[in-house]
Amino acid sequence: MKPFHKLFSVASLSLVVGCAPVRPPSSAVSADEQKFSAIVSFYRETCPTTKFDGHNVHFSDGPRGERLHIDVPVAVEADYVHPFSSAFLEQQSRSPDGLARMVAEDLSYLRCKLLFKRDGARVSYGGASFDCVDYVVQIDSPRHR
Repeated sequence: MKPFHKLFSVASLSLVVGCAPVRPPSSAVSADEQKFSAIVSFYRETCPTTKFDGHNVHFSDGPRGERLHIDVPVAVEADYVHPFSSAFLEQQSRSPDGLARMVAEDLSYLRCKLLFKRDGARVSYGGASFDCVDYVVQIDSPRHR
């Protein structure tokens, strides 16, 4: 009976170990990648006919042009304010995709000192219009212009 008991114990242990909950595989996609992808998808879906060439036009004002206005779409504002890493934004700024470069540029500017933000902006790309929040940041060097 002892050998049968050992066999039963080993079989039971195997079943218990085999039935133990398995953790789902961790996602290889970072939060930076997820948020960035959501922003790019928003523009692609909202402005399907627009050819983004990678150069964004920004409005600046102030006595020395030190205030830069960044139009952030309301629909993806939460994604825009995510604290993207500098390395990730640098990588995206070298992308062959013009839209990815434009978004990376805006996200880089949003790392500057926020002076204020204003609701009610409306932006149009290729005929598609959407609501934005105007983020006004302080730029200190000519390279930001």
